[in-house]
Amino acid sequence: MKRVVMGAGMVAGGLMILVVVSSRPLGDLFGYARATADTTVGELETSLPDAVRDQKVQNQLEDARGELIDRRVSLSLATGQIRDLQEEVSRLKAAIERRQTILADAWPAMEAAAGDRSQPVQFAGNSWQPDELGAEVDRLLSEQDRDEVQLKVRSEALARLEHSVQESQSAVSDMDARLQQVQTDFELLKMRREQAQSESDLLDLLATAGSSGDSTTGRLAGDLTAFEQQVREREARNTARRESAPLSESGPSRLIQSYERLERLKTLHEQRKPATEGT
Repeated sequence: MKRVVMGAGMVAGGLMILVVVSSRPLGDLFGYARATADTTVGELETSLPDAVRDQKVQNQLEDARGELIDRRVSLSLATGQIRDLQEEVSRLKAAIERRQTILADAWPAMEAAAGDRSQPVQFAGNSWQPDELGAEVDRLLSEQDRDEVQLKVRSEALARLEHSVQESQSAVSDMDARLQQVQTDFELLKMRREQAQSESDLLDLLATAGSSGDSTTGRLAGDLTAFEQQVREREARNTARRESAPLSESGPSRLIQSYERLERLKTLHEQRKPATEGT
């Protein structure tokens, strides 16, 4: 790897000298430098050990997991905002409905106050002077208009936020599924690479054993053939020596055996003869 980097530096320096000497545009130097850098990076990536490649992929997976966690945190916060908006919308709806019921009873009271402005009228469980009743009704109508506007704004914001959260949840689920698939593919590829390396080592071993085994077997076969030839030669030599042994060495032995056999038979005959005569 150091040789590659040093080579790239030497090439870049040589290109700079060539450009200066040849009076070529400076843009050519940058173009050549970029091409050299791209080639150098490609060579570096090709010469990287498997452990470095694995760590690079592992780091990318960790970054992706971190991004996934950040998105889930954002979704959790958005879910909390949805709950807050839902509570506020419910509160506004309840206030509007309650105020609407009160305002529905304002018409008879306002009609009675208009008929006799000197007499108090009953409204919302209280006694009101005609002028005070008008001010109270105006306040209720103003609050009703304000809450209706806020309800519309909050409802629209809630709808948009719920839609965004739904889409984000789908995107996070897809990202999680893709990340798990990438993790599974990464582990599977590492396993396949290890198996391929093991198979390659085994094939190298078989090839080495085959070539050396053939030569070793051939040498052993040659040695055994020579050994067998020596054994046969010695056996043949011994056979020849036995067949060519002198009569003086083998004759007496056979004569002695014949004499001993005759003497033994004679002894048995003489022992048998007295027994026969006695009967």
